[in-house]
Amino acid sequence: MFYSPVAGTSCPSTMPTCAPHRLEDPHRLEDPDAGGHRRHRRRLYAWLPAALVLCLATPCRASDGAYGRLDGDLTVAVHAGATIASVGASVCGRLATTYLQSGGLYLQYNEGLGFEGQSLARSMAGGFEIRPFFLGRLVNDLQQGPAILDLFVDSLAIGMGIHRSWHNPRFCVSGDGACATIGMEVSLGAQLSLLPQANSMFIALYAAYRWSQPSDSSAAPSPPQALLTLTLGYQHLLGLGLVDAADGFD
Repeated sequence: MFYSPVAGTSCPSTMPTCAPHRLEDPHRLEDPDAGGHRRHRRRLYAWLPAALVLCLATPCRASDGAYGRLDGDLTVAVHAGATIASVGASVCGRLATTYLQSGGLYLQYNEGLGFEGQSLARSMAGGFEIRPFFLGRLVNDLQQGPAILDLFVDSLAIGMGIHRSWHNPRFCVSGDGACATIGMEVSLGAQLSLLPQANSMFIALYAAYRWSQPSDSSAAPSPPQALLTLTLGYQHLLGLGLVDAADGFD
């Protein structure tokens, strides 16, 4: 062997000189495919936002178009929110039941906020509501998605009921005690589900129109009034077997 004057190199004895060897860390072995992997990762990261937007924008259609609403027969919804009306603003709580997503009962309680010049102290209303679109759209295969839109359309409800309202004493004829009015109401409402399924939180909006008459001699006549209620709630589907029990008699 011939030792080259260049430090760290050696050559066969038959060769006077040779190219010096590079001194490299044996643990740093370059992967020939590393550059390609890095390029693929960069492309993947660049496409992720577009893929997420496309996924969210794609209609989510269940196989039967019911989004879990056929897994039970009775839906129970509990929500709370606020109501604005000519008689004053109030906070409210609402409980509703719906059979086969088509019709049911509701009960709503409002508590006045006690603002200056507000006549309403509290009120309670109850009645029934009909949701006419769900079964018809399901049978005719009109549940085409997106799921949130289908659930919103099917939640459109027409309601009718009675109400009783209590007013602050200074708005009563006698002025020395609370007075009440009683009457009827009609309403139109809808729910915007926050999840594409039957069991979900939702935002609801109801518009109602009330006619009232004094329930005692101390109450002053009350003109018709319009109300707008916005609530946040949760609904859950229960399988009580009411449909199966009815089938057993056939």
